[in-house]
Amino acid sequence: MSRRIQSDLIICRDCDTIYEYKHTKVRQPVHCTVCGHHLYEKKTRFIHRGFSFALTALILFIPANLFSLINLDKVGNNRNAVVFDGVIDFFRYGKVACGISLFLFCMIFPLIHSFTQAYVCFGLLYKVKLPGMVKALKIHQKVAYWTMIDVYILAFFVVLIKLGDIAHVKLMTGIFFVFAYLIASLAANYACDNVMLWRRLREFTYDE
Repeated sequence: MSRRIQSDLIICRDCDTIYEYKHTKVRQPVHCTVCGHHLYEKKTRFIHRGFSFALTALILFIPANLFSLINLDKVGNNRNAVVFDGVIDFFRYGKVACGISLFLFCMIFPLIHSFTQAYVCFGLLYKVKLPGMVKALKIHQKVAYWTMIDVYILAFFVVLIKLGDIAHVKLMTGIFFVFAYLIASLAANYACDNVMLWRRLREFTYDE
């Protein structure tokens, strides 16, 4: 999405062309005339949907990290593994940078991303001026580039395929919660257009 710089001005994220915001019809996307990048799209009830999906993602985040992802049986050694076990194993084998990256990109940043969206949308939806809503939305947009749980899932299944020849791997409940969280998080991102969210927050913040 494009970055908001003033109340009625937006800037294309790809080519930095500046545009004045114009009202459009619902579901009519606006694109940059220079590079074709998507600028914004007016959506109906986007705050309701954004809050619902973000709250759902927050709820799913808990069992996704508490329940076992897989059961690994290798030469009689049976073990269940949760997401945090990967962090511990990286530290145990001296891969500190990998452990920190996994912890931040697949646990902390996704949690912050979903929480800040739910926080802002809750305030807008129920007309409650919560402290730090502007800062929360800024954080939400910044950490969006660093939530890599989808990359983790891809790498996870690559490892499962490679382990298939040397161990018996069984998918557990946690992996389905991770998938559900990922779907809810993607739906929350799609439901809320950042430009429209910024405009609604500005109008709400300065509405006396």
